[in-house]
Order: sequence, then structure tokens, then C-alpha cells
Amino acid sequence: MEEKDIISQIKEGRTVSKSMVEEVNKDILKNKEDALKRELATALVESEYNVSYSKLKLKRARALEEVERTHIQETGANRESLTAGGLTPEEYNKKQKEIDKKREEELLKVKQEYNTYLRQLNDQNPDISWDTRKNSFNN
Repeated sequence: MEEKDIISQIKEGRTVSKSMVEEVNKDILKNKEDALKRELATALVESEYNVSYSKLKLKRARALEEVERTHIQETGANRESLTAGGLTPEEYNKKQKEIDKKREEELLKVKQEYNTYLRQLNDQNPDISWDTRKNSFNN
């Protein structure tokens, strides 16, 4: 007789009530909603990061373009000086090397400046996934 009592106790302890099922269903729904909210938050943060990165990349490209534009103008002016006469090829070459050196220095300066901004953008967004995070401008 004792055996039946213990078996009955075990079965009764494992019996699921309707209120328990309803409570578990509420928990499941809440877990799904919470997971969806986390997914949405991640998507929104990554979207904002991608827009900021694209704006920064465009601004960098424009700064590099300005350096190139200046280089073209200075190279053209140097060529004009040569074709107008009064310059030796050595003077032309010396001036062109100075112009080219200035261009390289300015390009490096712009790249360093925007790499700093990119690091700051990444520091502001520590929760960005590694798939989304950019570590360079790819050029």
C-alpha cells in the first residue's frame, strides 16, 4: 500500500495544471518579445553606425579629392612655368618633386585624421558586431 502512495504522490507532483500552462505560455511569449526587441535594438544601432560610417567615408573622400585637386592645379602651374620659358628642366623637376611631396604629406595627414575619427566612431559604438564594425576605409 505504501508503494501506491509514493507513486500517487510522484504523479500528482508532476501533473500540469491549466494555470501553469497559461503562465508558461505567457513566459514563452515574453521571451520571444524580448528576443525580438534585442534584435531590433541591434539592427537600429548597426543601421545608425553604418550611416555614420558612410558619411565619414564620404567626407574623407572629399578631403582626399581636395588634396588631389590642389595637386593638379599646382602641377599645371608648374608645367605652365616650364612651357612659358625661363625655367630649366632641373628647376621644373625640383619644383615638381616639392609639389608631389606636399601632396603625399597632405594625403597622409587626411588619412590619419579620418582614421582617428573612425576609431572614435568605433569607440562610441562598442556593442557593434564584428561583422558590422569597420576598421578602415578600404582605400
